[in-house]
Amino acid sequence: HRKLVQQHLNEVNKNEQILKNYNDSLHIDNQELRKMLKQTTSEKNSANRSARKAKKLAHERLLKYREERIRRQEAEDEAIKLSKLLKKTDKILAQYKEIINESKEKKKEMQKEWRSAEEAQRHGGKKSWPVWVVQLICELLVNGTPPSAIKDNIGTWYGT
Repeated sequence: HRKLVQQHLNEVNKNEQILKNYNDSLHIDNQELRKMLKQTTSEKNSANRSARKAKKLAHERLLKYREERIRRQEAEDEAIKLSKLLKKTDKILAQYKEIINESKEKKKEMQKEWRSAEEAQRHGGKKSWPVWVVQLICELLVNGTPPSAIKDNIGTWYGT
């Protein structure tokens, strides 16, 4: 019976040693897992920080892109407005040039004229002012212009 107990005791010691070794290996595995968990958590936090930075940068770039697009659209709109304004201005300028050319053609000459062709050939024939000049002088006098100022007024009127 003693042998049996001794055998049983040896077997228990052997199993105890196996369990102790197993416990030690589990403890070592547990420490390695803790290190891996700590490293993985650190890598996860680093990845989250990088993701937040990338997201913030992407958002800032998107805002900048939108602002630039709005500025470009405004500049294009302004360019279109200026182009239209330039065309209108060119049309108006062309009209004014035409008016100036017409007025130069129609401008009355301020010279005394011969009363007739016969008087122009005779020696001592008389010249007289064109009818429009006489009418202008009469109109100025009727409107109260002093006779001494008529010459200057005609010069001003004729100059414009």
